[in-house]
This record gives sequence, C-alpha cells and structure tokens, in this order.
Amino acid sequence: MSGRIIRPQPVTKLPEIGKIKVGEKAEGQNFPRSLDYFKPAGDYAPLFWGTYGEKPNLLEIVFPSDDARECCFERLELRDGAKLFADGDGETFKVWSTKEETYITMTVNEVPNLMDKLSQKVGKPWRPILTLRFMLLKVRSVMGVWSLSTHAEASSIPEIVSTFDKVKELSGGTVAGVPFDLSVSKVTSQKPGSKSSFPVLKLVPNIGVNHLEMVGQLVASGQKVRGILSEDIIERQAKLIGAPQ
Repeated sequence: MSGRIIRPQPVTKLPEIGKIKVGEKAEGQNFPRSLDYFKPAGDYAPLFWGTYGEKPNLLEIVFPSDDARECCFERLELRDGAKLFADGDGETFKVWSTKEETYITMTVNEVPNLMDKLSQKVGKPWRPILTLRFMLLKVRSVMGVWSLSTHAEASSIPEIVSTFDKVKELSGGTVAGVPFDLSVSKVTSQKPGSKSSFPVLKLVPNIGVNHLEMVGQLVASGQKVRGILSEDIIERQAKLIGAPQ
C-alpha cells in the first residue's frame, strides 16, 4: 500500500495561507474603500509585510496549476445577504435547495430564464467574480497559496482572464510555473459628476511570446515543463529537442 487512499483524482492542492485584498471597510460606509496597494489578511500577513512592506502595489506571482478552476476561476454569483444562494458559468449553476438542504445542479437548458427567475427570487442581481490563487515568489519560508477576488467586470476581470487564457494558448496549455507581475492601481471613474475611484488589477507575464511558444513546442514534444520558468531555462530545454529559438 502507498499510504494514501486511492482516489479517481489525487488531491494535489496546496493549502490557502492567506487572502489579499484591494479594498477595506471604512467607518460609517456600507461599501469598502478602494486601495491602491495590496493588503494581506490571515496568520501569514506579518510574513507578507516583512517581505513587501506595508503598501506594495506589485507582486511577483506564479500559479500552482494549469487548471483555471483552481487558480483563475471566473463565475457568476447570486447572494442572499452573506449566504451564497447560487453560482455558475452562465449555463450550469449550483443552486441552494431549502427542501434538500444542499446545492443542486440546474442548467439554462432545463429551466428557461433560470438566471432571471433566481435573481427575482432572491431580490438581488447576479455579480461576476474572479478568484485568483497563486504563490508569492518572494515569500520563500512557507509553501501555500494566497487568494484574491475581484468583482470588477468592466476592467480587471476581462483583462486578467484574457491574459491568462492567451498565455495558456501560446504555451500549449502550461501556465503553472510561468512568472507574472500582478499590479494594482486606483482609477477615477469617468462618469459625469462621479468622484468615485476603484482599483484596477493587471496581470503581465514575465516571459515573452517567443519563449511561451517554445514552452508550447516542449509540451508538444512530450517534455514535462516543471518548476519556475525563466527564459534561460526554457532555452536550455528547447535545445535538447532541437526547437528553433
């Protein structure tokens, strides 16, 4: 015996050791105050501050998986107060059943106008949410992932998702190990008469297009690409299979 229960899909997830936020509760307000820096929460927050200082606006990160559901998870949420009533991808949803006291699966094909019906039932609108789970490259004394969530459907979400998916496309499906810069800045609303501001997140890969394509060639040749990738490491591996550089 291996000392592990045999499962259809082995558990390989790293523990979540903290959350990172770009907003905080403000006294006397019902909505969070936007920040132009990353603020950690959790037991390892002192380790974060000791590495980055109190108000960093750029983090060097790496995703632990190629699976978007594990590290760049976009979905729609419907909440009844603090309780999650339903969530899904626009076609398939998990919906709370009071009768069965659990979440059940429902689809728009089975129930016409499902999203409208659920929204009317709760009396709240659907909200998109993107959750990133990543490791911080400069925090080396502990192994685990940090999570960050955003509801910014008009700015941060489409840009981050597009970047993540493009890197995955160029690299033959490989995202884990590719170093990225994750940054935040505060932007003032352009709506007439509005003085509100909001944080905008950006995700930028620290490997160029040519080297991402080399990773794709390595994957296509059957090579396993592991570890934190740099352009030098990619070039050395590419030479072994005679890939053009």
